[in-house]
Amino acid sequence: MSVFNDSREARTARFDTLGKDPNRSQVHVDGGVPRRLHRAPWSQSQTGHGCGLEAGGSQPQRVHARGDPDQSITAGHAKEFHEKLKARGMATTTIHKRIQFARQFMHDAVDWKIIDENPFCKVKTQKSSVKVNEFVPREVVDKLMKKANPVWQVTLGLSRYGGLRTPSETLSLCWDDIDWEMIRMSIPEPKVEHHEGRGIRSSPIFPELRPILDEAFEIF
Repeated sequence: MSVFNDSREARTARFDTLGKDPNRSQVHVDGGVPRRLHRAPWSQSQTGHGCGLEAGGSQPQRVHARGDPDQSITAGHAKEFHEKLKARGMATTTIHKRIQFARQFMHDAVDWKIIDENPFCKVKTQKSSVKVNEFVPREVVDKLMKKANPVWQVTLGLSRYGGLRTPSETLSLCWDDIDWEMIRMSIPEPKVEHHEGRGIRSSPIFPELRPILDEAFEIF
């Protein structure tokens, strides 16, 4: 275990991989430190005029000038939107999530009496049954670590040896979340924070991860 001197406290704020802002998403790297890209609310990103159902975004793009869903969207439009997504060759899981978002959006509009019925209620999708998780041997990770820059070394280490979801948890972790004395870390859980009792979990810093964090702290 490394010995941590007092100067570490002064440097803690220098490496903040979080930016805990609910209006931010899509991480990119700027100057070697992960940052988040601002995402405007969906209704603000539209032109404000009815533009038909388009498969280019995450939701069908037809709104009133004030951002409300258009009453003229029918179940037929919703099914057509679904077919366009499939025609683009999107993954089954991606299509399922986009239709799910659209269904939730319209359901909320029904609750607010903005529209009479949810046009996406009859659109049926399926979740992917393909196994997407794959075990990555330590030998492979070690080879990648030798080629990776410091930012990617931390990302790989936290993912493989810390068990963090990447990118959501990896990029939500701050130095303040690391308890060097107890050799533990408090991991923010953006993906499940809406569930009762979730939002943060405690995890030990395993021996394979400790030197990676030590080196990163000296750099950033």
